[in-house]
Amino acid sequence: MSDPSGGYPGERAEGAERTDGAEGAECAEPAEGTETAHGPGALPDNEPMPDPAALPTVDRITVHGADWCGDCRRTKRFLDRTGTPYAWVDTAADKGARITLNEAGYLAIPVVLLPGGTVLVEPTDDDLAEAIAVGV
Repeated sequence: MSDPSGGYPGERAEGAERTDGAEGAECAEPAEGTETAHGPGALPDNEPMPDPAALPTVDRITVHGADWCGDCRRTKRFLDRTGTPYAWVDTAADKGARITLNEAGYLAIPVVLLPGGTVLVEPTDDDLAEAIAVGV
């Protein structure tokens, strides 16, 4: 949908002053040599796709995370509140676990492994409730 000036809502006309207080926040031209298959300045898709098969199989819910991570603490609170048994793997202290996650393409925490091979990354309480079949 365009606005009366012929542009898109929020778009500034060529040479118009910014009115949002974000002076200097213009997009820079892409650096020389950054042409990719996705267009000039696009970042390459070089991050690995997560591979659940590269993670260990578990016989009980296993949460990989760190105590400094708010989502990890929330996940643990949810599992504790619902009386769900789980194993905790502290990726801040366990370098091997951190390497396993990274090599499998899991770069965010918490990563929750479920028996049967399901993997949840940064799950919400609703995601957890559905995965372990409990009411929130």
